[in-house]
Amino acid sequence: MSLRQQRIRREDGAVALVFGLSLTTLLIALGLVIDLAHLYIVKTELQNAVDSAALAGATAVNSDTSGVNAAVTKATTFGGKNNYNFSNAVSIAASNIHFGSSPTGPWLSQADALLSPTSTSYVKVESGTISISTYLMGIAGISTVTASASAVAGRGLTDVAPLGVCAIDPSNKTNRRGPFQITAGLDEYELLEYGFRRGITYNMGNMGPIAGNADPILINAVDSTSGSCTPSHSSTAFTVPFICTGTSAAGATGATSAYANTGGSYGAVERALNSRFDVYTGGGQGVGTNCGTTSGSPDRNIKEYKTNTNPGGPKAWMSANPTQQAISWSGTKPEGFDFVATTNLPTDYKKNGQPLTAQHFGVLWSYSRGVRAVGSSAPYTAGTAFSTADWNKIYVAQDGTSPTTSAGYPSGGLTASPYSQTSGNYYSAPSHTPGTSRRQMKLVIVNCNTLTTNAMSCKSLPILGVGSFFLQTQANLNGSNRDVYLEFGGLVASSIASDIRLY
Repeated sequence: MSLRQQRIRREDGAVALVFGLSLTTLLIALGLVIDLAHLYIVKTELQNAVDSAALAGATAVNSDTSGVNAAVTKATTFGGKNNYNFSNAVSIAASNIHFGSSPTGPWLSQADALLSPTSTSYVKVESGTISISTYLMGIAGISTVTASASAVAGRGLTDVAPLGVCAIDPSNKTNRRGPFQITAGLDEYELLEYGFRRGITYNMGNMGPIAGNADPILINAVDSTSGSCTPSHSSTAFTVPFICTGTSAAGATGATSAYANTGGSYGAVERALNSRFDVYTGGGQGVGTNCGTTSGSPDRNIKEYKTNTNPGGPKAWMSANPTQQAISWSGTKPEGFDFVATTNLPTDYKKNGQPLTAQHFGVLWSYSRGVRAVGSSAPYTAGTAFSTADWNKIYVAQDGTSPTTSAGYPSGGLTASPYSQTSGNYYSAPSHTPGTSRRQMKLVIVNCNTLTTNAMSCKSLPILGVGSFFLQTQANLNGSNRDVYLEFGGLVASSIASDIRLY
């Protein structure tokens, strides 16, 4: 064999070796692509399974032990309706289903959740680790890969507390009262929202002719009227934890109705409301139907604005000094007012909208101010706030007297109020770690004209809107008056929807 032939043979051998090595590399690369695609498909299948399992489980949780067990059953059932790796049935183990009070946990097992069912607003489902045989990556010594998926679902609670306030004028979302010649030659009007005046205090717990014995109205905290109502969710004990946190499924965007509640144990409701004043009684944190300092944190300012208190009471900024905390209610229809009402109204709306004397206006402007009505016809919108110098125009009693502000009303422009202070006589600091403006609550405004019975459990109530209400003093629901003094702060929009959703 010639030297040239020997060289060609050696080169052929080298090409064969390079080709062999290249083919192995190509097969490994091809195997990686194929097996990664296969892994992606399996992970997608597992994700679909745990998504459906979590959503199904979240529809069952109800802050009760029955909901915990039902959630596990639904999650395992719906998860098992899915396949992975094309034909293998997904099996969700009960040990891979957890419960929490928030979308980020902490997470409880089924056994622990049964001991603390009120912490079960959210469901987390895990598929567990699944081993999958590879196709071509075995060439590289990788015969199996693993995949897993997890999902969290729960009811999107709104920041609306499960309490309902009867609309004074359910037929008119906005209206106006006046005119007042605050500026010479210019007629101005005050805004009304479902009959409420901003800056005026109303006793939600004693709205007499409108709600009768059914008030205060507790709202079902978790059942949306787009679905069924569970009677056990209409108990006070079930509702109180949601009053503590100021959240519920009520008042979601687009909601037109809510399920009513049974009422009853008002002592527990009182404690839930008064946690905002740093008051925790009857067993303390986590006991029974009492709020804890975490779930029911106090307000940043716990000063009560009671009549006949000094320093820091309303007589420090109101003259004449109020003789009652809130405006009074009357069983007669309004006289001489500029809109047609279908309900009984408070005395504030009699005789051209004025109470008997200046002292009967109740406590004004502890949280917010009255505002001007903008527009020549309904719907009116909120304009600029009135100043303290306008009181003798917009608050005039039947006897011709009006409250006049004293030098004690806080300065600082049209947003200043006693509650907005951070020091001085109008401010008291809590002893526990505070929340923000916990006394300012969003509550649904309902049409109480539909109330024909005191059997309120699972009764559908028309929601007219969501209002901002300021808790002026501690609630007192142990007596016959059921005193919950709320200053109206205006209509607001609820912030989040209440549908079951993935997180």
